Amino acid sequence: EHQISISNSCHENIMNLLSSRNPSSFEEAKEYLEGNSSVEHQCFENSLGHVSNENAVRNCIASSKDNFNQKIFSPTVVYIVKFKRSQRSFTPGQQVPRDLKIGCYVKVEADRGEDLGIVINCMSIGRYNSSRSSFRCGSENACDLSLKTHSSVSSTMSTTSDLKRIVRLATNDEVTLLSYKSEEERELLKVCQEKVRQRNLPMNVTDAEYQFDRHKLTFFFESEGRVDFRELVRDLFSMYKTRIWMQQLDKNSAGTLGFSTQGGNLCFGN
Repeated sequence: EHQISISNSCHENIMNLLSSRNPSSFEEAKEYLEGNSSVEHQCFENSLGHVSNENAVRNCIASSKDNFNQKIFSPTVVYIVKFKRSQRSFTPGQQVPRDLKIGCYVKVEADRGEDLGIVINCMSIGRYNSSRSSFRCGSENACDLSLKTHSSVSSTMSTTSDLKRIVRLATNDEVTLLSYKSEEERELLKVCQEKVRQRNLPMNVTDAEYQFDRHKLTFFFESEGRVDFRELVRDLFSMYKTRIWMQQLDKNSAGTLGFSTQGGNLCFGN
């Protein structure tokens, strides 16, 4: 936290120097940058060397700040966030408080947008890395199982960077909207079930779930075999104008099989 405070103060002071438009401010900014952060100084030397104009100073500051933040904000903990029918692993973003509590509602990065869920568990990076290979999910959970095992610190950073991030704490108004979202999902389920009956498809649609930002709509279903639901998905897409995801509940392996489409083009998803 002390390092972060120094960094923010350093950048603020440098930008104040530049805003003065005084020719000597460029050299003064350079000296301030070199004197207050070894990380930024190293980036400064590697990227630009001697600064002679305002644009170069600004580019140097932006580059060094990105380099500094990457080192300061490397995650040390992984949070498990639960949604209506799934739970996934996330690392905290820069706007997330360090004392994030279990039971908090959070906004997270999601499929082409953002979603809202509740924190149900957390673990250290080391524990996450050692457990992910053997971690298994129930029939209603979607977990991060695609990460390969790594042993070095650099590999650990690479692994956690594959995880999406918690963006921030959810507001009270956003949490309140979850009840309205649930009501909407019940109506969506009825519509989908009726479409299935109309098309006489051998499938039982059991639930519906909207991504919080409405960029994705998932229907959960059971079936004994493969189902050609392309026309069903086209119907749903024409009605709701969002990405439609059909999630099959696999009774045999207690997992899920995902199928998605947008605009009527069928594809398989992880």
